[in-house]
Amino acid sequence: MSPEVEDQRDREHLLDRLHSLRTIVPVFAQELASARRQATRLRMENGRLLAEVRRLQRQHAGRNEVHELKLATKARPQTKSINATKGTGDVQCADQMARLG
Repeated sequence: MSPEVEDQRDREHLLDRLHSLRTIVPVFAQELASARRQATRLRMENGRLLAEVRRLQRQHAGRNEVHELKLATKARPQTKSINATKGTGDVQCADQMARLG
């Protein structure tokens, strides 16, 4: 084949590829924009869910503290009697230790 014919084929092939790319690139750009919007929505949802998890953890920790306080209150009279039988006379210290858990 002559170089002119080859050049003409290459040119036609490149023009076909360029036309294909011009139709495909906008689709990719649209998909990219959609993916970015979705990523933003997911980040916002993730932040909201993290805040909810932290709130629930604080709430759960508060319940545990109340439960531990109830247990310490129940154990306090027993601690007094144990210390009284030991003869230490340090009932106030035992009360404070029971409150601290």
